[in-house]
Amino acid sequence: MHLHPLKVLLFSVFIVHMGCQTPSSKEGTPVSNPNILFILADDLGYGELGCYGQEVLRTPRIDKMAAEGMRFTQFYAGSTVCAPSRGALMTGQHTGHITNRANRSYPVGAPKERIAIKPSDTTIAMLLKNAGYRTGHFGKWHLEKPGVAHSMAWNKGFDVSIGTIIENPLGIQSGGFYPAQLHKNGEVIDVPGNENSPNVYVDEFYLQEAKKFMEAPADQPFFVYVALKTVHNPIEFEQDYGPFKDKDWPEVEKKYAARLSYLDRKIGELLDFMDSSGLAENTLVLFSSDNGNHKEGGHDPYFFKSNAPLRGYKRDVYDGGIRTPMIAQWPGVVKPGSESDYVGAFWDVMPTLCELAGVETVKKTDGQSFLSVLKGGTVDPTPNLYWEFRTSSYFRQAVRLGDFKVLRQDYDAPIEVYHIINDPGESNDLAPQYPGLVAKADSLFVFARVPDPSFPIPVLDSLYYARK
Repeated sequence: MHLHPLKVLLFSVFIVHMGCQTPSSKEGTPVSNPNILFILADDLGYGELGCYGQEVLRTPRIDKMAAEGMRFTQFYAGSTVCAPSRGALMTGQHTGHITNRANRSYPVGAPKERIAIKPSDTTIAMLLKNAGYRTGHFGKWHLEKPGVAHSMAWNKGFDVSIGTIIENPLGIQSGGFYPAQLHKNGEVIDVPGNENSPNVYVDEFYLQEAKKFMEAPADQPFFVYVALKTVHNPIEFEQDYGPFKDKDWPEVEKKYAARLSYLDRKIGELLDFMDSSGLAENTLVLFSSDNGNHKEGGHDPYFFKSNAPLRGYKRDVYDGGIRTPMIAQWPGVVKPGSESDYVGAFWDVMPTLCELAGVETVKKTDGQSFLSVLKGGTVDPTPNLYWEFRTSSYFRQAVRLGDFKVLRQDYDAPIEVYHIINDPGESNDLAPQYPGLVAKADSLFVFARVPDPSFPIPVLDSLYYARK
């Protein structure tokens, strides 16, 4: 058979092209791309893990993860409360730029309400899904608004999303820790065992579903986001108190200690499952918390020194409210028993995972990739890290500038300066000695943020527009 010369040339080019391709998934992503598992605890303090200095509470399995991986000592959450912290994690932006800057809005002359993540907001899941990853979310989302479909996790890049959803304007989630029903991609599903009495702890169910998703046969890598509810208030727990049963402690603290031990065991079971299934060898696992430990439901964050050696707790912009444990495990890549003093925050996670997956991050990210740190290298520090937190009573701001932390308790309050390395407890205010840092922070407190009508600060907003 005689072929036309042009057809011979085109066929030859096609064969050469195919021979140069890396084995790929259906979406065109190299099969060798690692899986990604991000486990987020809720209100877990910096000092509550044995590997971070805890001496009373017991977390042997998470401590083992740290021993087999890398422990970060200067990593920060996205915010000091749930919704904005998760918004910063998912969108790669700090709280001066994200849609969800607090758990509720505080508009002038209007009632406070939940804020829905915007249709224009790009999430990690959306980017990784476009890169060929299967994407699953199991647990708390907290970026949705009742009745706003685009704000649900299954419409923001997740193939599968199982969890509770906000059911009223103020943001109270239904179901507690022993829900009879949850939502899966918007459809109501039953939690077997909880129909008539509290038997199945909600985090147990999330972890079971996450395992099913991860072990499902597929030629694509996965990105799984497990957002557990422990140790958030209310401090419900119907399980055995274990070694804490006979302690001479307040009942709420015995229950709290038992819950944290339970969380540790279940994370251990998840990691053991990955080992036994062969998934661990090609999976980056990150473990963190959304903010510092809380003072709610009768629990005292000082009882176990939950945020030690840091000052403050949830809702503070002192480090006790925003610095968080961060542990990375990745066999063959992350050096076992390693420690990093890299100064990073949740908005660094998006660019890191995008570099890992070989996909471009969003242009307006506030973060930078720390993938080279995971591989044993270094990254130049970012010029600053910024936080803000609004309530009906105050507007707190903070910025990390190198070895210094600068903050104020309200927009018109005095600026405080701390050498965070020498003084992690932020007890010695150095503002009089560093007028230059005070002036720099004063400017950043105006221009690091973009005014938002849902979170207005009229004095700062007018300065921003006047000098832009």
